[in-house]
Amino acid sequence: MDDLDKVNQSLSDENNFLRAIIQSATAPIFVIDSNHKILFWNNAMAKLTGASSFQMVGTKQQWTPFYPSKRPVLADLVIDHKLNTIKELYAVHSDSLFTEGALRAEGWYENLGGKRRYIFFEAAPIRNSRNEIIAAVETLEDITERKLAEETTVAHNLFLQEIIDAIPNPVYFKNIKGVYLGCNIAFKVFFGKTADKIIGHTLLDIMPEDYAEESIRNDQTVIESGSSVQYETELVRGDDIVRNILVSKAPFSNPDGSLGGIVGAFVDVTDQHEKDEQIRKMSRAIEQSPASIVMTNADGNIEYVNPRFCKTTGYTNEEVIGQNPRILKSGEMPADGYVEMWRAISSGNEWRGEFHNRRKDGTLYWEYASISPMLDKDGSITGYLAVKEDITERKAVEDELVKSRLELEVNHVELEQLFKLVDQAKKEWEQTLDHLRDFVILTDADHKIRRYNRLLSDSTGKQINELVGDDWRDLINKAGFKYVTFDGTTGEIFLPSTGRTYDINIYPIMNNGDITGQVVSLNDTTDLRAITQKLEKAYAELKEAQLQIFQQEKMASIGQLAAGVAHEINNPMGFISSNLTTLNKYIDRLAEFIAAGDQLLSGKVAAENLNDVRKRLKIDYIMGDAHQLIAESQDGAGRVRRIVQDLKSFSRVDQAECALINLNEALETTINIAWNEIKYVATLNRDFGDLPLIKCYPQQLNQVFLNLLVNAAHAIGENKGIITVRSWSEQENVFVSVTDTGCGIPEEIRQRIFEPFFTTKEVGKGTGLGLSISYEIVRKHGGEICVESEVGQGTTFVVRLPIGGSNEQEEQQV
Repeated sequence: MDDLDKVNQSLSDENNFLRAIIQSATAPIFVIDSNHKILFWNNAMAKLTGASSFQMVGTKQQWTPFYPSKRPVLADLVIDHKLNTIKELYAVHSDSLFTEGALRAEGWYENLGGKRRYIFFEAAPIRNSRNEIIAAVETLEDITERKLAEETTVAHNLFLQEIIDAIPNPVYFKNIKGVYLGCNIAFKVFFGKTADKIIGHTLLDIMPEDYAEESIRNDQTVIESGSSVQYETELVRGDDIVRNILVSKAPFSNPDGSLGGIVGAFVDVTDQHEKDEQIRKMSRAIEQSPASIVMTNADGNIEYVNPRFCKTTGYTNEEVIGQNPRILKSGEMPADGYVEMWRAISSGNEWRGEFHNRRKDGTLYWEYASISPMLDKDGSITGYLAVKEDITERKAVEDELVKSRLELEVNHVELEQLFKLVDQAKKEWEQTLDHLRDFVILTDADHKIRRYNRLLSDSTGKQINELVGDDWRDLINKAGFKYVTFDGTTGEIFLPSTGRTYDINIYPIMNNGDITGQVVSLNDTTDLRAITQKLEKAYAELKEAQLQIFQQEKMASIGQLAAGVAHEINNPMGFISSNLTTLNKYIDRLAEFIAAGDQLLSGKVAAENLNDVRKRLKIDYIMGDAHQLIAESQDGAGRVRRIVQDLKSFSRVDQAECALINLNEALETTINIAWNEIKYVATLNRDFGDLPLIKCYPQQLNQVFLNLLVNAAHAIGENKGIITVRSWSEQENVFVSVTDTGCGIPEEIRQRIFEPFFTTKEVGKGTGLGLSISYEIVRKHGGEICVESEVGQGTTFVVRLPIGGSNEQEEQQV
């Protein structure tokens, strides 16, 4: 019995130990037997649910803390082997990863232990030695905070996706291997693919390889450089249509700061390109219009005129831009007409009417105008458009008809005379047309000839009126004319038999909105083209002459520079030569003295005689002066070396390419080179600031500063003055000013000083290219040069240069 008691006691102790483990576990746990009765309900379970172990153990109420009505929990499903029914009870569930026959589930519970909680359940079977399920244990975990964080993250991601989807242009992001991580709706629509066909795939999966290669190369550039790129390329849309797109790509980082991938977006610019092409076509149509077209701003100042306007008025484009159309006023029009016109167009309405205007040469002409306001998208007037037709000839005919009608009403007797006058005018008009070197043809609406001038008759070899009724197009084809360009209304044709070229223009004759006829004009432009070619040749010769003069100016500057250098070198070399000659004499005397000393010493002559010789030859003075002579010679040689070095620095033969330099050093070098021009007429003040290195062509800028310094010295003239050279930097620019106290520049010529060949110097002393060349050099550096001057007070030139250089410099380097 003692052994049995020991065994029972051991089993009891083991059972109590297991109970203590379950009861003390921090995770909520309960255990049910094969009859679904609760065996254990630990403290953590009681704390989570609010139901104590005393209440629950021995009951089958394990469902009560979770559900309002009775239903199985996970442990019940394990006991009853109903694992497949879990999907009917739990929205989120799965099999256990570690125990066979175990289940997992999770979900929200609105009032569990007095709180809304999200619980993770896991139930596993307890088997006996025969592998029979005798009980089931279920553990719970409160993961409410984690679930809330996950839901917040999901909501945030959905919010971000909604924002991206709201962007009208395609947007996407991919990892560093080119695999798409996400995109917006516009991206999916462009390629005509669903998210599962894009996310997790690369561009090669959704695009032909030929179009994807460029995008992949640019992805690699973004990854390697860590910076954004923008470029234009082509992509195949989902409907297999190739579209032009403008792409922007940039890198994005992971939370740990490492490169996460690329975010990109693109804009379909195909339609914009087509609109641009339409605008170009419209612009060409306006340029070639037979009517005068004028565009003004809202104040009525001219912003654009087409070639027909210039041909009609005699004014050039440059002469009228910025002017008011009132420059055409002849004074023949009543002021009320202009007031009515402005009242109409300023109210947003179209105005039609006639003007009696004056050309540049003073001749008067009539024109019919249609003026309309130009509105922006808000309906505000931004300017006015005028389309005008020269009706001088028609007006003359109308005036003649009015005059004739009045005369008929006054005196019917003069009717016969009027007919004679009309007939004479007709003949004169026909004779006028017959003497033109241009073809003039009047046709009906079907291109059949009604009237024409004699030139057409002579060219075809037919008599007057024999061509009436023929199609003018067939006629010129038979005459041998060849079309060079022709758009149906204007163009150019060529007659091989005569070698002459004609501009062809067709003007429709309208009647109540219908075309009742056409005027076909073939204007002989052969001589005009020949003159144009001569002018082009003369212009080329003028450019060549300008280059030659530029070279002469450059050679003149080099000669002037060489003369100054020679003058500066000759001064130190003069005293070097003189000092060395004197030093040679001193050395001879020293040699004589030494010889005498040797003789006296050998002959044992009295020492007094030796001292006399020493004094006579001034040995002590020579020894003292020799060192000074040598020092002066060394200083002179140093000056020669500095002058040569400055000359080399100024010319910068080794820096003809673009380089980074200190502008103060370039100024100092140029001052030394120009010193011979400055030192006799002016005191030079230097006010150099701290400057960063700038990217430039040093040799070219040295030429600019030399021109400014020499001009300043010449402006001072014979009276002693002051030249101040100052340098400073502001933001992304450096500035250099050269100020003199010379004669100044008069207001009337100040605007012309940068013009080529303009000079105020005497004949033979200047070519007028110095400041022109300087202006062009500064402009090519992306900077500007300006001048302030007052007569009798002096002049200041200020040069501004960008620190980083200009695009034109980069193009020159390439």
